[in-house]
Amino acid sequence: MPIPLAAIREAAARLEPHIHRTPVLSARSLGERAGVSLVLKAESLQKTGSFKPRGALNVVLTLPPEQRARGS
Repeated sequence: MPIPLAAIREAAARLEPHIHRTPVLSARSLGERAGVSLVLKAESLQKTGSFKPRGALNVVLTLPPEQRARGS
């Protein structure tokens, strides 16, 4: 099921104050070997040191206040 663009934009706005903006790095030599233009998103440079903080944080930020207070 496709995710509506509006939902993606809402999540991005919700997460923006909490997530470090990571760079996109050129992988020119590897891309040339594959015959493509290749760039890599350096998510490992998140302050958490992880690749997937956005999904988990978005879920937590959308929990109802009573559920967030309980930690579940």
